[in-house]
Amino acid sequence: MKEIAYSDEILKSLNESIFFIDPYGYIQYANPHASESFSRKKKKISGQIFFDLIDRLDSKGVPYTDLSCPIRSSLKSQKGINLHKEFLLNERGEKNPVLLTILPTLRGNEFLGLTLQYRKDSEPLPNSELKEIEERYRIIDGILPVGISITDPEGNIIDCNSESERLLGITKEEHLKRNYAGKEWKILRPDGSEMPPHEFTSVRALKHKKIIHDEVMGIQKGEEVVWISVSASPSENPKFGVVIVYIDISEKVIAEEKVKNHRELFDLLMKTSQDGVWDWKVLEGNTYFSSNFRKLLGLPIFRELNFDSFKSLFTQDKYFEIRDVIRKFFFSKNNFQQIEFSISKEGREFWFLNRMIANRDERGRCIRLTGSLSDITVLKLAEKKIRDSESQYKSIFEGTTEGILIADSKNGELIYCNSSFCNMFGYSSDEISQITFMHLHPIEYLKTAKEKFNDAEGKKTRVVRNVPCLRKDQSMFYSDVKDSKIWINDREYNLAFFTDVTEQFLFTERLEKIAENIPGMVFQIQMEDGLHPVVEYVSEGAFEIFGVPHKESNRFGEFFQKISKEDLDRILEKIKISRKLFQPWSIEFRVMHEEKGEIWVEANSTPQRNPDNSITWYGHLMEITDRKLEEINILKAKENAEMANSAKSFFLANMSHEIRTPLNGVIGFSDLMLKTDLSNTQEEYMKNIFFSASSLMDLINDILDFSKIEAGKLELSNEKIHLSQSCEDILDLIKFSAHKKNLDVHLQLSNDLPEYVSIDPVRFRQILVNLIGNAIKFTDEGEVELVVSLISSNIAENRSKILFEVKDTGIGISEENSKKLFHSFTQADPSITKKYGGTGLGLAITNRLVSMMGGELSLKSSPGHGSTFYFELNLSSEMKSIQEVKIQENVNILVLESGEKAKNRLENILMDLGRKALYTRNINEFSNLLRSNENLQYILIDENFCDDFFVEVLDRYRKKFETIKLIVMKKSVSTIQKKIAIRNIHIDSYILKPIKKRDLVSALEFNMESNLKEQSEKKSSKPGIKILSNKEIKVMVVDDNPVNRMLAKSFLKKLLPSSQVIEAENGKIACELFQESIYDCILMDIQMPEMDGYKASETIRLIESKNNSKPVPIIALTAGTVSGEKERCLKAGMNDYLSKPFVISDLEGVLQNRVVLLTESP
Repeated sequence: MKEIAYSDEILKSLNESIFFIDPYGYIQYANPHASESFSRKKKKISGQIFFDLIDRLDSKGVPYTDLSCPIRSSLKSQKGINLHKEFLLNERGEKNPVLLTILPTLRGNEFLGLTLQYRKDSEPLPNSELKEIEERYRIIDGILPVGISITDPEGNIIDCNSESERLLGITKEEHLKRNYAGKEWKILRPDGSEMPPHEFTSVRALKHKKIIHDEVMGIQKGEEVVWISVSASPSENPKFGVVIVYIDISEKVIAEEKVKNHRELFDLLMKTSQDGVWDWKVLEGNTYFSSNFRKLLGLPIFRELNFDSFKSLFTQDKYFEIRDVIRKFFFSKNNFQQIEFSISKEGREFWFLNRMIANRDERGRCIRLTGSLSDITVLKLAEKKIRDSESQYKSIFEGTTEGILIADSKNGELIYCNSSFCNMFGYSSDEISQITFMHLHPIEYLKTAKEKFNDAEGKKTRVVRNVPCLRKDQSMFYSDVKDSKIWINDREYNLAFFTDVTEQFLFTERLEKIAENIPGMVFQIQMEDGLHPVVEYVSEGAFEIFGVPHKESNRFGEFFQKISKEDLDRILEKIKISRKLFQPWSIEFRVMHEEKGEIWVEANSTPQRNPDNSITWYGHLMEITDRKLEEINILKAKENAEMANSAKSFFLANMSHEIRTPLNGVIGFSDLMLKTDLSNTQEEYMKNIFFSASSLMDLINDILDFSKIEAGKLELSNEKIHLSQSCEDILDLIKFSAHKKNLDVHLQLSNDLPEYVSIDPVRFRQILVNLIGNAIKFTDEGEVELVVSLISSNIAENRSKILFEVKDTGIGISEENSKKLFHSFTQADPSITKKYGGTGLGLAITNRLVSMMGGELSLKSSPGHGSTFYFELNLSSEMKSIQEVKIQENVNILVLESGEKAKNRLENILMDLGRKALYTRNINEFSNLLRSNENLQYILIDENFCDDFFVEVLDRYRKKFETIKLIVMKKSVSTIQKKIAIRNIHIDSYILKPIKKRDLVSALEFNMESNLKEQSEKKSSKPGIKILSNKEIKVMVVDDNPVNRMLAKSFLKKLLPSSQVIEAENGKIACELFQESIYDCILMDIQMPEMDGYKASETIRLIESKNNSKPVPIIALTAGTVSGEKERCLKAGMNDYLSKPFVISDLEGVLQNRVVLLTESP
C-alpha cells in the first residue's frame, strides 16, 4: 500500500498530463496537471467522457480533433502510440502543441483501457528539472511491468530496467555484456522458428531510422518460451542507438491461440448450421453477419452491411416496429429476446425467428448483441395447414402404418400420437399423455440414442436406424426413426415417425452371425460306414483353397485327393477320436494346390448328433500358409542364432586366452617387483601398473561374462575386504587420469563405517572404477568425489547398510537421456561416443552387478550441473577394532590446505588416529600460526602454496624449519618437485592426493625417524614372500609361452629356493621328459600346440598306471574362460586349477594345499 501511495504522489507531482480512460471513453483518473490543462483545476473531471473535453470547435468554428483521432484509433485497436505530435485546444481557445503517448492497459487478456500521457512540446527544461524528471521516471519505471533496454549507436546494450531481467531471464550484468544483435539471443518468430538477428525489431529500427511498434517474438528461456510485444525507437541523441520496449504477452498469445481455435470451430459450425448468425460489438461499432444469415434474407454475400441495409426488406411500419422492439430490448435489463417476422422473397413469403442475447457491463449497459436467425417458413406453413385442415391431417396421420409422435423437446412429454404408434407400443391414447420419451426405450440404450441423434444434428430430418424400442409389456422391438424439430406457439417440439423393422433386423443379425465364420471354408461331413468321411456341404471358399473347379462333378471327393497321404491319415484318426469321445477336433495339414503348390491349412470342427444317432461334423477351414512359413523361418532363425552364439562363445574364449597370456606376465612380474625394495615413487608407479593390468583383466572378464549376466548365470563370490583401504586403492587406479585433466579427486569416508565388509572384491572394484572413470571422462573441470557413508547398522546380525556415491561436476545428463542410460551398448547421446569414446556397455554391466548385490543404481543429474550416481548395499560387516597408532603424543601438526573437502579428509584421518591439528587456508594466517606455536613438528602443505611468498615465510623462520618436517601434498601429475628444486626448498616427504590413511601414517612415522638405517629396516619390513620349502624339489613347467614359463620359474624360485625347474614347450615334450625322470610337481598349461594339457595329463596318468608309480600333483594353468573348464581339468587327471593371470600368492596357496611334500620344514 505504501508503494501505491508513493506512486500516487509521484503522479501528482509530474509536470505532465496523465489520464486513464476505460474502453467506453470515460475518465477514471486524471492527475492535477491534466485537470489544469483544461482550466478545470477546481472541477472534478473523473467520470466525464474524455472526448467531450477535446472535441470542440476552434475560433473559426472548425472541429478540432487532432488529439481525438489517435485516441479513438487506439481504443478500437487496443494498441499504443509513442511520442505522437498533436495540438490541444483548451477552454480559452489556445492551441498548444503536445507530445502524446498512448499505452494500452491489460489484465491478462482483458482490455481495461488506455493510459494517456502528454506534455507540451516546448523549450528544453533546466538541468535540475531534468534530473528531477529523470528520477521520477526511474521510480515509475521500477513499478511498471514493462522491460526497457537502451543501446549505444553500435548496438551494445548500455542500460536496462529491472523488468527486463525477469522478461529476458538474464541478470542486468549479463544483459549489459550483450549486443542487440548478438548470437546468444534465442529469439523465435511467431510461428516458432528461430529468428535471425537481422529480423530483430531493434536492428531494423536502428538500421532504417524509424519507430517499429508491437512486433511479437518469443524469448527462449531453457525449455520455456516467453512471448513479448516489442517496440523499438531510434534515438535522436547521438550518444544512444535505439530504445527497446517489451511487454510480456504470453497470456495474450495463448489466449489468441484459443481464440483462433474457437474461431475455426465457429467457422466450422457456421458451415454446418442451417441458421444465420449475427453479432454487434456496440462500443467498437463492429458488426458481423454470417453467410447463412445473408442467404436467408437474400442480402449480398460480400458487401458490407449495416442496420440501414435491412430497410428494403420491410415496409416502413414493419421496419419501425422491429426497430422499436430491438431498441426497447437494448435499453432494458433483459438478456434474451426473440422476434418473428416475415419478408417477401422471389414472390413468396418467408418466415424467420430472430433470437437475441445481450451482453451487459456492470452498469447494465448493453455492450454487445449476438443473435441467430432461423427459417421457420415450413413450420409456419405447417401451423397454418394444421389450423386450416386439422381433421384432414388427423385422418392422414391415423391412416398411415407408421407411428407418428409429437413430443415436447424440453421435458420429453408426449403431446400427440396416432393409432399406429399406440398399437406399436401397446399404449392407449389416454396412457400416452402420462409417459415421457424415456419410457419408449431401454435404459441402457438412452445414452447411445442421444449420441446417435446428436451425430445427425444439423440435418432437417434426422434418421436413426434399428432403434431398440420398449412396449408397455416390456417386450422389445426395433424401429427406424425419422425425427425433425417443429415450433408451435414459440415452443420447440420433436416430430418423429416410427417404422417397425424388427423382422428385417433379426434376419440381418442372423446373417451377420453366419458371416462371422464365412472367411475361409465352411464344411459339413459325415462318416460313411463309420470308416470313410463323406463331404455333405462346403462353402464357396473351398474351391479357392483346394484349387478344385466348380465344374467337377465329383468335386467333394476331390478335396480328400488334394490332401497329402500322411496328413489324411492324421485327419481320419482325429475324426475317429472325436466320434468316440464326442469332442471337437482341430488339425493343421498340407494341401497340394494346382497353382500355388503345397499350402498349409487349419481345420476346426465340432460334432453334432442327429436324430438317427448319426454324427455330423460342422467345421471351418482356412489357409495358414503365411503363418506356417513364418513359424518355419523363426525356427531356422533360432537355429542360426544358436550357431552364431556358439561361434561367438568360441571366439571370445580364444580371444580371452590370447589376451590373458601376455597379461599373466605383466601382472606376475609387477607383483614380484612390489615385493622388492623400491622407493616410494617406484612403488606407487608399480602399484599403478599392477592395478591397471588387473583392471584390464577385470574388463576382459566383464565382456566375456556379459552373456552370463544376460542369462543370469554369473555368480558372485563373498570375501572379506578392508572397506576404507579398498576405496583408497580404487581411487589410486584412476587418480592419474583425473590429475592429468587437472581435476581434484576427493574421498569422503564417514568415521562410523565398518572396518571390514563381505563382498565380491572384483565386482565391487569394477563397479566403482567404472562409475568414477565415467565421472572423470565426462568432467572437464572441477572435481570427482567418492563418498561412502553408513546409513544404518544391525550389530546383532553384523550387517550394515552402506551408501556409495560418485559425484562429479561434469556435463550432466538430461532426464530424457537418463532413462536409456543403463541400456546395453547405449550412451545417453550418440554424439557422446564421438567425443568421449566408449562401448556403452559399462553402465549396463554396473547396473546389473549392483542389482545382483541387492542394490539399485540411481542417478541425480541435470545438464551442466554434474551428476551423482549412488547405490545402497546391505552387507555383512565387522566394526572397527580399537588400535593404538605408534605416533608420538606430543606431535603438533599444522595444515595449510585451501580445499574444504581435502581439509575435511585430513581432519577425519588425524582424528581417527587420535591427533588434532591446526588448519588454515591463508598464507598470512599460516605465518602467524607458525610464529605463535613453538611445538610444531609437522607441516602438511598443499602444493599450490609452494610459491615465492612461501619461500619468504620459509626464510623468515629458517631456524624453526630445521626442526619441523615439511610434507607436501600433491597430485599424481605435478611439476611441484621441479619448482621446489628451483626455489631451493628442502621437502622431507611427498604424499599423493587424495590422502590415504596408511600413506599419512607412513609419512608421519618416516619423518619421526631420522636414522637412515631405521628407514631401511622399515622398508624391508613390508610383507615378503613366504618360503614353502628349502628341499631340492624337481618341478616341470609346461607352457608354450616363454614369458609365462619364465614367470612360473621365478615364482617357484621364490617359494622353493632349492627347487630344480625343468621347462617343456608343449604336452608332447612334457610326456617325453616325464618318462625319463621323476618329478615332484607339474605346472601344466592347457592350450598348447601338438599336444594340449588335457591329453598330456591323461598320458602322464597312463604312464604312472603302467609303472605303478605314485601320482605326481599336476596343477592346471589356464587362460581359458569356457564354462566347465575347471571340471574338465579335474576329469583329465589334474589335481588343482589356477586361472591366468595369477600372482605369486595364488601359486603359494595352491602348492601349500596340494603338495604336502613342499610344506615340510627344511
